[in-house]
Amino acid sequence: MLRSYPFTSAFRSLWSEKWINTLSVLTVASSLLMLTLIGILLYNTEIITRRLPERFSLVIYLKGDVGPEQAQEMISSFRK
Repeated sequence: MLRSYPFTSAFRSLWSEKWINTLSVLTVASSLLMLTLIGILLYNTEIITRRLPERFSLVIYLKGDVGPEQAQEMISSFRK
């Protein structure tokens, strides 16, 4: 076991300043937790927005006197 002055001084400082060390650890842990939750939220939002165009649909009712060529023109203009 290594018992040099820097190690014993560091462990003594850690033990004597328990509350400061605990608060520091809790601060870093809460920051990492918030960053993780934000990352998960953004990732899920991206997945939902990618799937949105697949689920989007449009129903159009045409009059009976519209020909097939006009209907195709309308369909192509709506897809654009």
